[in-house]
Amino acid sequence: MERAFVGESFELRFKMFDARDKTRTVDSATFTVSDGDGTIIQSGALSIQQDGHIGTFRFVASVSGPNKIVISYRIGDDAWKQPFYINVEDP
Repeated sequence: MERAFVGESFELRFKMFDARDKTRTVDSATFTVSDGDGTIIQSGALSIQQDGHIGTFRFVASVSGPNKIVISYRIGDDAWKQPFYINVEDP
């Protein structure tokens, strides 16, 4: 699990693709960040890079404890979700 400290802010990058056809590009992508209780503390749209496969957003470590990031993206009519975890600690 990745680690961050309360007050840090940095860009996260995610590679997104269709495993059956890697030439297809992402049409749209969103993210949610929730704390250990499931409360959403940050959400929005990912910025899609020109290659159509990399999405980015600025993570703000504001709540200590395990933070769950869920990336949701669409390619045509197909939709996927992928979770990631960051443990945020109080310095």
